[in-house]
Amino acid sequence: MVGGVALVNALTSESTGPGPAPSMTVHPSQEPESPPETTSASAPPLEIRVVGQPTSVFVKESGSRGAVLQRGVLATGETRRYDTAPLDVVVTNSASVEVRIYGTLQEDVDGGRGEWVVPIR
Repeated sequence: MVGGVALVNALTSESTGPGPAPSMTVHPSQEPESPPETTSASAPPLEIRVVGQPTSVFVKESGSRGAVLQRGVLATGETRRYDTAPLDVVVTNSASVEVRIYGTLQEDVDGGRGEWVVPIR
């Protein structure tokens, strides 16, 4: 329950800027492109790609003391990859993003707030 409250507070509080991101690669681009097909063995634990309007994204290491890896708005065309797990992920507008967990595209049918948990493999 504490972790869920922390995620809600992180998205609704004023941003002080993105936190440290030791295990991420940022690949912004102007035009959306099709992501390369990857196998689950070679895919990172988490990849977030903004394909619609800019949206707020929050990523943290799981657990009550997990480090915040991303807190803020990602622009259209931005891609973030995270090489660590487990992770908790919250996106304000899930219709604006493609979320892949170990290479598998995650579905969010309502297109509103999206929440995912990335397990350890």
